[in-house]
Amino acid sequence: LQSKLCNTIPAYYPGQAQDAGPPKEYMMSGRPAEDEGDVDGPAAAPLSLAFIGLGKIGAAICRNVVTKSRPSLVSSSLHYDVNPDASSKIEEETGGKSKAASSIAEAVSNADVIFTALPNDA
Repeated sequence: LQSKLCNTIPAYYPGQAQDAGPPKEYMMSGRPAEDEGDVDGPAAAPLSLAFIGLGKIGAAICRNVVTKSRPSLVSSSLHYDVNPDASSKIEEETGGKSKAASSIAEAVSNADVIFTALPNDA
C-alpha cells in the first residue's frame, strides 16, 4: 500500500530529498495486475480497505485516504465505529466511497488493508 499511495500521500524517508520517491527498500509489492503503463511500474490490483475507529484521527485518516487516493488504488472501503453517528458522518463526507459496516467482522472480512485508530482506554 505504501508504494501505491506514495504519489497520493507525501512520505519522506531518511536521507532522501523531499521530492524523491521512496527508496527500493521501502517499496512493497501489491497483488499482480495488468500493466497500466504507470511510470512507477506495473499497476497492482485495487485494494479493499477497512477503517476501525472514527474518532478525530480515525475519521481524518479514512476521509483523506478514501477521497484523495486514485480510483485505481482503492476498490472498496468499509468503516466501523461504536458510534453510529460517526459512521454516518464519514459516509457523507466521503460521498459514499466508504460504506458503514454493521460490525468489525463485516468491515474486515474482505479487507486487504485494515486501519485502526482506537482509544487507549478501550
